[in-house]
Amino acid sequence: MVHMAGYTILTILVLCLAISVFPALAENTPLGSYIVTEIRDEAGALIKHSDLSRITATIDGLNISGSAGCNQYKATIAMKDGAITISAPAATLKYCQPEVMKEESQYLKNLEKIVHYKIIDDNLLLFDAENHPVISFTRYEEKESVPFPYDTPFILTRIFRDDQLKYAFLALKTLIEFHPDGTFTGNGGCNEFSGTYNLTANTITFNPVTITKKACNKSRLNQEQSLLDIMKGTLRYEIRNDQVILMNDAGVVVAEWKEYDTP
Repeated sequence: MVHMAGYTILTILVLCLAISVFPALAENTPLGSYIVTEIRDEAGALIKHSDLSRITATIDGLNISGSAGCNQYKATIAMKDGAITISAPAATLKYCQPEVMKEESQYLKNLEKIVHYKIIDDNLLLFDAENHPVISFTRYEEKESVPFPYDTPFILTRIFRDDQLKYAFLALKTLIEFHPDGTFTGNGGCNEFSGTYNLTANTITFNPVTITKKACNKSRLNQEQSLLDIMKGTLRYEIRNDQVILMNDAGVVVAEWKEYDTP
């Protein structure tokens, strides 16, 4: 009986140790999803752009993967006691705007230099051999959401202009369509436009838009320009039934799109 009691006490001690140790290990392991907040070049200078959150990383213990800003990437990863080694990333071969490609190139180059990491609250800092924090991330949680409506035409129904949300001129047929390869196409009511975007669980980042230069009447051009002014940088979005709602950082609705039934 004493012998069995000894085993019981030993089992309880082991369980208590596991409970106390494992959470600590989990808290100090950089597993999860992140967005970039800072990138530094070889001189230690910050790479500055309107938005870096389109650069993402998901770490699963064996790999690091995500969007490098334009292309999707993946690399193997090894971690132990704060030390970290990342292989040369493999990436897709799309081409985006020069400033986006510059950030992407620096990010992928920096990944190969990483030798150790530090976790501070929800922030992950990656350091090179000279102990410089060359990449900084912040954690984000991907929430289960409605699937994004790719390859579906939407017509603009309301737009923020003149400091208020106004009904769009539906007769102008201002349309947009998002494609799963990270591109979008549309018509501003006068000119055809296209570009690339990056998507997270609740944000969409528009990269610079390419647009034709046709001449149209003032009402068409005014609505078109209001739309182009909105489609810059990162916006929040929500999928509501057959609508895509775009909002700014303050949660103010700046554009509403409704699924468009092609005649």
